[in-house]
Amino acid sequence: MFDNFSDCYVSLIRDVFENYEYEAAPRGMKIREKLAVKFQIANPRHRLLYVPGRNFGLCYVTAENLWYLLGENSTEWISNYAPFWKGVSDNGTTNNSAYGARIFKPHPRIDDWEQTQWDMIVKELRKDPDSRRAIIHIHSPTDTRVAVKDIPCTLSLQFLIRDKKLHLVVMMRASDLILGIAYDIPAFTTFQELMALELGVE
Repeated sequence: MFDNFSDCYVSLIRDVFENYEYEAAPRGMKIREKLAVKFQIANPRHRLLYVPGRNFGLCYVTAENLWYLLGENSTEWISNYAPFWKGVSDNGTTNNSAYGARIFKPHPRIDDWEQTQWDMIVKELRKDPDSRRAIIHIHSPTDTRVAVKDIPCTLSLQFLIRDKKLHLVVMMRASDLILGIAYDIPAFTTFQELMALELGVE
């Protein structure tokens, strides 16, 4: 258990660097890898990375969170803040793994409902605060079959209310410690905070 994300990040980097389990090369990229890593952050509002020597783009993380919250998947706007988004697009104009487009808008790869996954979770937890069914699906079987460059790293987000506090459990198929996790944690904890505000819990 870590109080803040910065302490968590330093510990994860040290652990994977010094105690890695495998050396692998998915898609030709050599990596050090640990499987089934789990960590907890006690205070989700301590979500930003403050690590000397680690460049962290506060402007970019703000833009990315706004992009998600708008439910967008177009690469045009977000590429002004990080050009790599165009490079990981399968069609050059949209991003398949944009979380917001799967959470805050109906998405054809998730279901064919008109309701958003976000609204479904709010209704579920208002109806039954003890529910274990409040799960937002990010990755879908179609992604593995169709996408080439751009398969979501996140599998699911599970929201649970226990002792009048909202917990968020995130399941990843892979998590890039060097670049990706520094921006994923602020996004996930922002979703958690917004859901807690909607539900009126801590």
